Amino acid sequence: MTGNARTTPPQGAAAGTRELVENGTTSFPRRKAPVVVRVERGTVLVTREGDLDDHVLEAGDELVLPPGGLAVGWAFTAATISVREDRRRDRARQGSAPELPRAWDVEALGMTVAHELKNPLTGVKALVQLGLRNPAEARSHERLALLEREITRMQRILQRHLSSSRRQLTRAPVALGPLVADALAVLSARADEARVRLVWRGDATVEADPLRLEEALVNLVANAIEATPRGGEVVVEVLQQGDSAEIAVRDTGRGMRPETLRRVGTPFFTTREDGTGLGVALARSAFAEHGGSLRYESAPGKGTTVRATLPARPALEATAAS
Repeated sequence: MTGNARTTPPQGAAAGTRELVENGTTSFPRRKAPVVVRVERGTVLVTREGDLDDHVLEAGDELVLPPGGLAVGWAFTAATISVREDRRRDRARQGSAPELPRAWDVEALGMTVAHELKNPLTGVKALVQLGLRNPAEARSHERLALLEREITRMQRILQRHLSSSRRQLTRAPVALGPLVADALAVLSARADEARVRLVWRGDATVEADPLRLEEALVNLVANAIEATPRGGEVVVEVLQQGDSAEIAVRDTGRGMRPETLRRVGTPFFTTREDGTGLGVALARSAFAEHGGSLRYESAPGKGTTVRATLPARPALEATAAS
């Protein structure tokens, strides 16, 4: 640390950029509308009124400051932060988008939870890596390696939620067969405990974001395991269909009534006591972002099939090629 601390003058909630020297501080007075604070470079600690813990934001991290509260930022290192109003919330208050308040609250909650999980997850990963380097843990190295990979995947998911660019897809050629195999490996312990057999077959190649697809598949297969009784099975089949691919997830569970089937994918709708109703919504969003779709087929006593379709290439590329 150096002795060149500086306190910036109090500023309101107007959009803008603030430069902080090491140990510098800035304040965010009470606001009538929510604002988003984003760290462009450096590391900043933000203390938000009403929170039990402080928030350590690194480059790319964002924090929503709700209306009415006080907040103070302190720079561990020289830093640049930007502040912008949450225009979506403003439009929602004016009545032009009545569905947005709940969506804004969910996103704000998600960003907060993601940030709070970053540090403990880093600690867990460090312990796993110590185990991988310990010869005495040789018998557990295979499982520890899988655990390390999944922790890394979780860290990437959290970082995407904390980054303003989290909705941008990172496309690459993806072999869906191996991707499905990885998703089932993640859920193998849960399936073993539930006495549910996991099976996959088929392959196809698409231009897609592998992290987003694996996250969506894990949600869909996890739901299928939950719906399948002991001794049943969940089958994931990949089919190449011309310029598109289909991933079908079939379970031998109890199935759903028509009125339940119509509400599948609605945020916060769930038939499980410990469910959130967000898994299907997130999966549907992931496939939609790729230009694909997600649909359910089900009937009581006949199990459920989820069919996810994906274009082999993004729409613009396909149009240019033709």
